[in-house]
Amino acid sequence: STVAVFTRSSRAHPWQQQALLRSGNAQFGAILALSDDGNTLAINEPVPPQGDLIPSGTRSYIYQRSGSTWSQQASLEPSNFPSACQQPCSASVSKLALSADGSLLAGSINFYSQATRKYMSAVVIYARNGATWSQQALLETGDRSADIMALARDGKTLAVNQGAKYRSESVPSFALVFTQQSNGTWSQQASIPVGIWYFMDIAAGAYSSMQLSDDGNTLAVLASNRAEDRAIQAADLSCGPLSKDGYYMAFFTRSGTAWQRQAAISRGYESSPMWALARDGNALLYGNEL
Repeated sequence: STVAVFTRSSRAHPWQQQALLRSGNAQFGAILALSDDGNTLAINEPVPPQGDLIPSGTRSYIYQRSGSTWSQQASLEPSNFPSACQQPCSASVSKLALSADGSLLAGSINFYSQATRKYMSAVVIYARNGATWSQQALLETGDRSADIMALARDGKTLAVNQGAKYRSESVPSFALVFTQQSNGTWSQQASIPVGIWYFMDIAAGAYSSMQLSDDGNTLAVLASNRAEDRAIQAADLSCGPLSKDGYYMAFFTRSGTAWQRQAAISRGYESSPMWALARDGNALLYGNEL
């Protein structure tokens, strides 16, 4: 697989190709993450199975730029799998996120045990010391897929979904918040109930999404407020009024180590609208409205 890097000297100048990065021999499309300064690039690709007996895996390549030259700095694979994922256990990454300075990489991974036919999920954390990368943590998130993730700009606060409502399923879903301690270890800080959708089929797709402010103190979630969800979700829907059906924005803020629901915004969208959270967490562009 090949990833092309383009740069421009200013907004008035055209984009020009700076590099072609060839990463491994993966057969599928890559998942990418870029640091704020554009000097660190993470590329994740599935490792295809060898025959029918060996499960597929996942590998992340780290590229670093010096001047205008890119070089591979690391090739990363999870050093451990969840204990409940009996071998043969396969892994696939659904999303990558880099901290602003490119020194921390988070990847949401979905595991599948071919022995038990069960799914489980986790977030793998890699950290860079100098030019050396190593796995810092594997944060297990339960037996549902972890497809939605947000990383604060400083790389010290992470939000990821635990559970998601798929079509014809009735399961509660939560936003799990993990924080990095002063000694580099990670721990769960909160489990926030909020209705999360994630499914795709031949007819359509429906996706929730999450974003954190730069300092990690504001979490915005595009959540589901569909009527059939209300009986199965533990979400706090008291901040209204919300539309009877569709999507809404839920806002949570942190004070110290405690998280609380601050606001909810509903416009009755039947499909997931485009949205973006300001970096300081104080403004929202939601469905073309500020």
